[in-house]
Amino acid sequence: MQPQRSGNMPLAIGLLVLAVVLAILGIFYLTTTTSLLADSTARHYKHAILALVLAVLSLIGANFARRAA
Repeated sequence: MQPQRSGNMPLAIGLLVLAVVLAILGIFYLTTTTSLLADSTARHYKHAILALVLAVLSLIGANFARRAA
């Protein structure tokens, strides 16, 4: 029997936290008129889409990081 190897759990947890933060930021950009990280006060749909895509990519990265090597 081979010893069971675990993945990189601290990295997986960090990526999971990053995904949650990015998802919240994406929802914020979709629902609020703001000038946060932008030049004008408006709804920034491109920022929202980018944040949500990065959240999904972070979740995919967390899934790979937690798997056994």
